[in-house]
Amino acid sequence: MLARIRAVLRRDGGRARSRGQAVWLGAVRLDLVRRELTDQSGAVTALSSGEFRLLQAFVERPGRILSRDQLLDLSHGPTSDSFDRAIDVQMSRLRKKLDDGSGREVIETIRGEGYRLSVEVRPA
Repeated sequence: MLARIRAVLRRDGGRARSRGQAVWLGAVRLDLVRRELTDQSGAVTALSSGEFRLLQAFVERPGRILSRDQLLDLSHGPTSDSFDRAIDVQMSRLRKKLDDGSGREVIETIRGEGYRLSVEVRPA
């Protein structure tokens, strides 16, 4: 039974370990269970399901550049009929919610390629 559990965890790629936890994205704390952002002052910002799935895609792939198509597949599923520009709208809203007032973008645009999480992801 232990071997089966280890095999499932290995196939999961570590995502099971991140469930039920929170992570720091720079100065903002993301609660992966409640789907909330908390800034340093303690103010809580709720995320829509689309915003949360986008942010989760970045958290699971820190430092990687993700194209609009990849983000669409990861956040809405490969069979979604959403347009890639829908990602741009959600990204704009998400950036506003992640803004910590420092002037530094938490999610940067890589022209011609996509988007990248530009802050370190640390366990909370």
